[in-house]
Amino acid sequence: SVSSSEACPPTAKVLGKGGLEVKDVGPKGELDFWRSKMQRLNSVSEYFQSAKCKELIGVLKEVSKVKGGRMISKTRIPELLNRWTNLENMVTMSATETKDNVKYLSSLQRFVGPFYHGTVKGMNDAIPALLNSVKVSLHVLVNLCSSCDFLHEH
Repeated sequence: SVSSSEACPPTAKVLGKGGLEVKDVGPKGELDFWRSKMQRLNSVSEYFQSAKCKELIGVLKEVSKVKGGRMISKTRIPELLNRWTNLENMVTMSATETKDNVKYLSSLQRFVGPFYHGTVKGMNDAIPALLNSVKVSLHVLVNLCSSCDFLHEH
């Protein structure tokens, strides 16, 4: 008998909040964390799209339709397929969130460079541009959240 945790053991680690220690606390460390998570999620997503995975799901669906048989408890197959679908959806949602975080943090990267390697004057000059970038991002987010379509979809 195959459990969903046996069918996809690395996925639980990828979706978890922990598992990666960020040594460089700050914008660079945060970006490195999200890039690493994005790579892991992309790997899991590629597996879900692989022929091997699709074949496994197809076999489980066919076995659940067969009358009789003693290979697997057929009462567990729908549960396993449901858990698999939920897991695939969680990976997709997490991958979308991660991609958005990488995109946003990457857009801020040019503004935070002076804080790592610059002079005090360079840091002072970078602050208004950094704050403006954050302000624009918040404005876009507020407009998105206040739109009727967003509220109806979520």
